[in-house]
Amino acid sequence: MSRLIAFALGAYGGLYVAQNFEVPRIPGPTTLWEKVKEMFKEFEKKDR
Repeated sequence: MSRLIAFALGAYGGLYVAQNFEVPRIPGPTTLWEKVKEMFKEFEKKDR
């Protein structure tokens, strides 16, 4: 029951923030994955 309440409060809070503040849209999962792969490549280059 407490998980349901926590979920509902989180959803309500997220909707409130999204409607009342300028929250930037996040990129899709494929874009995020490409950024993660680029970060690992940069890390490997610095490690050598």
